[in-house]
Amino acid sequence: MEYHYFTIEDIEMLTFNGIPHLHNHLNYLIHTDKDQKFTNEDSVRNVSFIFDNEGNPRALRWTDDLEKRIELKKYVFRYIRDFYKRLFYARVECPRRDVHNWNKEMVAEMFGIIREMKKEKYYPLFVQIHDDQPNLFCHFHVICFYDRSKKVEGE
Repeated sequence: MEYHYFTIEDIEMLTFNGIPHLHNHLNYLIHTDKDQKFTNEDSVRNVSFIFDNEGNPRALRWTDDLEKRIELKKYVFRYIRDFYKRLFYARVECPRRDVHNWNKEMVAEMFGIIREMKKEKYYPLFVQIHDDQPNLFCHFHVICFYDRSKKVEGE
């Protein structure tokens, strides 16, 4: 796949250093921190994806209701916390300065990058698109489960 918005070469998979780190990272991703530092009127454009055991994504649109985002964060935390020792996370940016909001081609590229990650045995559990930070590069975050026991296509 040819990428016009994202670069796959610069993705660095990082590890969580414990449950509190995972908890705080989800607060940041879903904007549930007490200060609401990153929440703004554009936050309703953000989209979360939760992946089931088969790797199928389910999109969850945001609202401006903090309580609903807190419930989403709790749901995601309960879903992935037991895997935290085998979880990795990354932020994937669009380095193009002329792009400030997401479009359908970017979403297609995001799923292409996720397919590439799966080839390296990183299986997504949660993806967060941030479309509410116009002064920053368009980006998404991914939390993956690393499973070296799974066979990759072609092995």
